[in-house]
Amino acid sequence: KYVSALITLGESSLAEAKARGGASGKLIKDPEILAQIKADVDALNRSLAQYEQVKRFSVLANEFSIADGEMTPTMKMKRNVIEARYKDVIDSMYAGGGE
Repeated sequence: KYVSALITLGESSLAEAKARGGASGKLIKDPEILAQIKADVDALNRSLAQYEQVKRFSVLANEFSIADGEMTPTMKMKRNVIEARYKDVIDSMYAGGGE
């Protein structure tokens, strides 16, 4: 339907979000962090064609890791594992139609 993204934070940003109580389940909900990421996504979108632009995103409350089985030892994402693990988050980005 449209491009969506699962975004992970770096270690220090993730720790900061959790310390401020900005993590809720699988997702970061801190409005300040989400606003900053939205600004970054909007800036990236300006350089992309409309069909390439990220319309919706969710910020995960953890990084992808080898230990959790989400990445290979060569740091490639295991898309099938990520898709299965975050199916509810992905589905929620497509619920209610698109932009």
